[in-house]
Amino acid sequence: MKLGEYDKTVLVIGGGPTAWEMSRSLAQDGIPVMVAAPDDAERADMPSGVEWILGAQVTDVIGQVGDFAVWLKAGGKRFERRAGAIILALDANRQPGVLPAGAAFGERIRAMTEAEDVLFGRQGHPSLRRVIVLDRLDGLSTAASHERLLRFAVRVQEECNATVYVLTSQVKVASIGLEILYGRLRDGGGLVVKPDAVQVETGDDAVRIRFRDTVLDEDVVLEADMLVAAEDEAPSPELERLAGVLRIERDKQGFLQADNVLRRPCLTNRRGVLSVGSSAAPSTQWDTEQGVTAATVEIRELYRWIEEEDHPDTILYNRDFCAFCLTCFRVCPHGAIHFTDRPNFLPLACQRCGLCAAACPGEALELVGYEKETFFKTLSSLKPLDVEGSKRIVAIACTKSAGRVLNAAPADAEIRKGLAWVEVQCAGTIRTTSLLRLLARPGLVDGVLVLACHNGNCRSGTGTVVAKNLVESVKVLLKAIGADPGRIGYISTAANDEVELARQITAFRDGLR
Repeated sequence: MKLGEYDKTVLVIGGGPTAWEMSRSLAQDGIPVMVAAPDDAERADMPSGVEWILGAQVTDVIGQVGDFAVWLKAGGKRFERRAGAIILALDANRQPGVLPAGAAFGERIRAMTEAEDVLFGRQGHPSLRRVIVLDRLDGLSTAASHERLLRFAVRVQEECNATVYVLTSQVKVASIGLEILYGRLRDGGGLVVKPDAVQVETGDDAVRIRFRDTVLDEDVVLEADMLVAAEDEAPSPELERLAGVLRIERDKQGFLQADNVLRRPCLTNRRGVLSVGSSAAPSTQWDTEQGVTAATVEIRELYRWIEEEDHPDTILYNRDFCAFCLTCFRVCPHGAIHFTDRPNFLPLACQRCGLCAAACPGEALELVGYEKETFFKTLSSLKPLDVEGSKRIVAIACTKSAGRVLNAAPADAEIRKGLAWVEVQCAGTIRTTSLLRLLARPGLVDGVLVLACHNGNCRSGTGTVVAKNLVESVKVLLKAIGADPGRIGYISTAANDEVELARQITAFRDGLR
């Protein structure tokens, strides 16, 4: 793909502060922006270069970075637009925590969003002497929810001249500026208490909380004019639908970072589809600012990469072997395959994990540079070990983790004793037939190891899991035919984990018969 053949417009999806900050950052960097926002979205003071599509809903997306075809629905009409990249910037959905048994929301007990409207709305501040802010007590609050809790508590102190009690299991200040907020709360007379459990009593004139102070070892009763339940940050309800449309992985809570540390602060499993702020994970103001900055830099670097680098085909396709079963389309973690009358492999979207080639039942696909014969050619020079009783192990190692450890180790290091290895882009690219061909050489190969990244560190997201499951299935097969399943093993590792990797390889070698 050459300069001028791709679209530089970035589609930002969202209708709140995060979307505005993201759009402003891109526009100020000279990148054209279009924003798909709800009908009721209020446009902030934006520089030129931002196109607004109000009431738009993204219904379908195909293509790759630099060339996304996006179908939107607005005003009862469906239409297509082109975009070079897509950024999800939806703000969080706030949910009040669970109240203690017997307590119910009402005039004296309010969720934080409602309390903000009552205390800081147009009607002015009601007369309050004391306010209790009740956080969840199971320790699962986030820095993002505590930022909002602390801002609310300080504002009640400073604008309502009320004493604030905060009940929480732990004050979380692991983000820029939160320790300052906590200090303002304490300096203003705020009291932070850490009870294990509480009982709530509501009267006509006050709300009371009873709990056992484990430090003082005595019962405590706090009385206030209002109890405010802190709120958790949950994903926007729209994220689930958009993740399906865009084929984006989500974590257990429903955010788009998918618990993969390599994608922070703004990447997803698809190149050119980014997430920022509370679309990615529960985010403080500082987290969001960092995500916006990182996303702007990432877009700029992606476009430079498109313009300056060569992008040859990454997958070799043999139509004669293809059963059109859609297996490759289903397993691709990067949205890099588009089906017409055949699978089309998008070179700018492909991240060379090889999962499609490994999963193809007809072996119609090959990852360029890792074809079957190329793979085994690297092992063609293997000869039996001279030392009697020595065990030869062949390892298939992910180049991003174990490959780096093995290449950095001295030739006489224990970790390389009797070890030959082949590096692959991802451990998930290994085929069952490749492992069986290695195991079928008992005079030359005593054991086979698959060395993958730790789960959560895999750049393809699923390659580690696929590799582990593959090894387990081969073990079952070996046992079924009466062969020794102990001849094959699986180890997850990292590029800085030489000592532990050496220990596990040695243990595997010692266990070979």
